Amino acid sequence: MRNFLLLVSLIAVTVPTLAQKDRSIAELADPPSAASWTFNSGDDLWTLCNTVDPKTGMGRAYRGFCMGYIKGIAQVLDHQEHIRTPHDLTNGQLYDAVMAWLSNHPEQRHLAALDVIYLALHERFPKQ
Repeated sequence: MRNFLLLVSLIAVTVPTLAQKDRSIAELADPPSAASWTFNSGDDLWTLCNTVDPKTGMGRAYRGFCMGYIKGIAQVLDHQEHIRTPHDLTNGQLYDAVMAWLSNHPEQRHLAALDVIYLALHERFPKQ
């Protein structure tokens, strides 16, 4: 639990700094993202995590924030034995699992962000 609180604290301090350095926030917000660095629903998660432009790399701070958010929740779910993740699992693989689930279940994106992350990770890494 202390690790989770530390992760949340680090994200809270780091994200505004990254956002200031990443000019893509203003440039990619056309129209402005309703997510605005918070995840109330799977729609927010989907919107914010997909703002990286693969050609220019703009929006990397968004992706990093998403990866950290998903990783933190995955650690808590794993610790509480709701899921079982492999020890060598990367942040990118967790991110990919959640984003693939959101892509395959657009009708579920209205659910709370924590719920869609739980559903995605539980499907991909079920408790054994």
